[in-house]
Amino acid sequence: MLALLKKLSTLTTSNSKLVSFIHSVASQPTLVAPEYADAYVMGALQGVPDPEQSAKSFVNGEKWYQQDTAMDVSQVGSTAIIEVKGGLVARHEEGLCGSVASYEGLLSTLDTLYADDSVTDIVARFSTGGGVTTGMIHASNQIRNMRGKGKGLYAIADTHALSAGYGLLSAFEHVWAAPDAAVGSIGVYLRHVSREKANEAAGIDVTYVYAGEFKVAGNPDASLDEQTKAHYQSSVDKTYKGFTQLVADNMGLSRDAVVNTKARWYTSGQVETGLVHKIGSFSELLSEIKRTQTMSDPTTPAQSAADRDALKAELKIELEAEAKADLDRDNAQKATIRKDSIEALCTAHGVDAESTKAYVDSTKDVATVAVALKELDEQAEADPINTAGTSANGAAVKDVWAGIDWSAAA
Repeated sequence: MLALLKKLSTLTTSNSKLVSFIHSVASQPTLVAPEYADAYVMGALQGVPDPEQSAKSFVNGEKWYQQDTAMDVSQVGSTAIIEVKGGLVARHEEGLCGSVASYEGLLSTLDTLYADDSVTDIVARFSTGGGVTTGMIHASNQIRNMRGKGKGLYAIADTHALSAGYGLLSAFEHVWAAPDAAVGSIGVYLRHVSREKANEAAGIDVTYVYAGEFKVAGNPDASLDEQTKAHYQSSVDKTYKGFTQLVADNMGLSRDAVVNTKARWYTSGQVETGLVHKIGSFSELLSEIKRTQTMSDPTTPAQSAADRDALKAELKIELEAEAKADLDRDNAQKATIRKDSIEALCTAHGVDAESTKAYVDSTKDVATVAVALKELDEQAEADPINTAGTSANGAAVKDVWAGIDWSAAA
């Protein structure tokens, strides 16, 4: 980051707007994965291509929009696709080469699509390492409030949705991630870079003339003192608490569960950690949406929404019926195997038909019946007179002993 800012220093001396913009993206608590920090600043400075070049373009028959808020939106059938990529800032800004993606822009784009009768479903396709703190939590809450408002609201981490990017992703009603996409990095940091030693080595002496005790606290020409560091830490902690609670609310998790991710980012186990609802590619997500869409005229959104809800209900009933049928078949198969096994055991131990039926009709499993039959056989063998008629092969024992004249034997 320091090397990057040095490269930009020659530009900032004559461009006050650029100075202000760099300050806005680089000097506040940041919701961006550290690995993407330099790329984030450059992305924010460079922006996206000139809107005039893509305002009326068409690709493969797909309808493309170019909003004045730097959000590219394509529409395939009745599904609108919003590209959320690069570094994110709070408000619509102009970078060195064009517009910068912003929370304001995303909300404005969603409002536009919700008012578009030709759109039944919305997909936000994320490839972002994060962005500034200001405005993200508000934007995420606004997106969550759009759930259940008549349009399918989907988001997918196509390559990565980290930190502030994940904060937005988690707000959507259906959260997907591509199989190798990275999600998470639910944390906050603020970086202070001191030029004090570099200034000394270069023979530069910087003096601030100021009023207000903390006006120049944290300036880059001095090392960070403990009091200012504590103030910064308090700000970071407050933002972290709000961020983790936001994700917990969005994904139906406890805040402790979110905190326990320890700001890691995940390329596997995303569903198990509760950070996404489903793993699948972008094309698989579009196929899933297509299966749930109706064939009715998309120019009647109220009817289309009702039909879509009815179709989802029918699909749910069908799936539940199939699951029940599978369970019934499994239970019937298990019952048949149990009956056949018990009858075979009883036949091997010489048990009469009535006793066999009693074993089959009981709730005992095969192993329990086998143990009982073995114990009865052992009892009959040890005491054939007293156990005759009650052992597993009692009938056979009774017939044998009935033919003996015990009085003569005495």
